[in-house]
Amino acid sequence: MSDEPIGVAPDAGVGSARLAAALAAGDADAIGRALRLDVVIVPLTRGADGNTQIRVFQPTGAGYQLALFSSVPALAAFLAGDPGREFDVQRGAALAPFLREHRELIEQVVFDPAGPHAVAAPTAAVLDTLLPRDDDDFVDWVAGGD
Repeated sequence: MSDEPIGVAPDAGVGSARLAAALAAGDADAIGRALRLDVVIVPLTRGADGNTQIRVFQPTGAGYQLALFSSVPALAAFLAGDPGREFDVQRGAALAPFLREHRELIEQVVFDPAGPHAVAAPTAAVLDTLLPRDDDDFVDWVAGGD
């Protein structure tokens, strides 16, 4: 098996339409549900050893941020001319261990930062949102229910 990245065009329909809709609506509960039950686009970087790792960003004058994206086009808009546009598609809930491990370093999580409906939240709030809820029904979610 090759560890070479698979090329995906910026207009590819990869991502979470539900997360995009929740961001557009500014609905915190829907954003949380989409994070727990759906996928996000996670930017990656390659270390000197060639292995990939989750990429974090440090805006000028700010602490580190984890930028997550609802779609590949949203990631492409954010990274624009950056040649390092590798990514992974992960269930949002799978990011909890990474956020817990790096919560002292990562001040906030920013969703679709280059989009018209960017949302930012403190890392602790995102970790809380990723905790399973009694009313989360993954089968219903996959079947298209709310």
